[in-house]
Amino acid sequence: MNPMLKVFALTVPFIGTTMPALTQDNALGIHLNQQLWNRLQDHQNQSRQTPPSPRVPTDHADLVKRIKTNLSALEAGIPQARNLAVDREGRVHITVSGPVEEGDVIAFAQNLLGAEVLIVSETGAGRSLLPYLIGLREAMTSTIDRTAALAAGIPNLPTELVTVWEQAVRATYDPDEMIPIVILLFAQKMTRDAEAEAISFFQSPIGEKLRNARQAIRELAPEPYDVMLEREQALAKSNPRLHGLYFDLGAALQGDPDFTEAQLLLRVLLRPAYGQARTEEYIAMFMESARNSLPNSRTIYAMQLLPEAPESELEAILDFYRSPAGQQLAHVETIMYFAVIEAAIEALSSNLSARLNDSDR
Repeated sequence: MNPMLKVFALTVPFIGTTMPALTQDNALGIHLNQQLWNRLQDHQNQSRQTPPSPRVPTDHADLVKRIKTNLSALEAGIPQARNLAVDREGRVHITVSGPVEEGDVIAFAQNLLGAEVLIVSETGAGRSLLPYLIGLREAMTSTIDRTAALAAGIPNLPTELVTVWEQAVRATYDPDEMIPIVILLFAQKMTRDAEAEAISFFQSPIGEKLRNARQAIRELAPEPYDVMLEREQALAKSNPRLHGLYFDLGAALQGDPDFTEAQLLLRVLLRPAYGQARTEEYIAMFMESARNSLPNSRTIYAMQLLPEAPESELEAILDFYRSPAGQQLAHVETIMYFAVIEAAIEALSSNLSARLNDSDR
């Protein structure tokens, strides 16, 4: 198996999921874990190609000011709060961990802020069902597992580095810290109507089948890429129409990646052992292989996700993901992996360096 393709398969949610840079779409989030939030904001500011636009619409400026003024009171009055965000429509989303008296919390926050307040549970059991329906906690746990396995997928790395990398990853990333970042993205990137439509879809029989398939694929033992590619090419010859549906569905689900997450991780992993120049050469090789394999990889992902689905069901799922609601959901899902990895990338680098230094003593 091509070593670059092996790395490619390990560094994305399955194969070929996009990890574009984040942008801010007229919404402000105030993350109560300020360290993680500030890192996310710094990346967003640095990645803009044009001068930054105001973070929130002018008509929300007073609300943002009230939030900043009352942030300490909110933290004291809602100790379970982990994240707070203002969406485009001026609603305040408060993410909580653990059970709360929702009515009391909403009344307290609305009285303090003078705005509509929605409560969202980190476990997905709150006002919005969407994070629960898409298996957010399972997705974050899978992200940690894939990231921890990255070093083992690169040929010729020192055994010590492989071991220390997995330890550093698992010491750095925690689903309980990752989930609020993604919930914030939902508040920023999806309208209420789109979220309601997505919830309705995932509660339908076809949507439930897709939910179950997404969970199953996270637990699926990986096959060699060459074997999956051979299967995809055989389908293209034997049933072009079905292959075309899988091709379209894979593209709708995964978009056009820039593999930023993989580049971040590879730089942190390889620089201590190989230096900047060799690391950048390796990343360039990885990027070329990843881009060349992308069309096949997205099709393979859809085939692995729904291997026995009839064409009518594939068409129904494709129709949803081509709708505005489906496009908004796909966008969030393709940026959320990068968001959670980038938010703690400096901590990962520090953890790795500390463990490598300890092992040298």
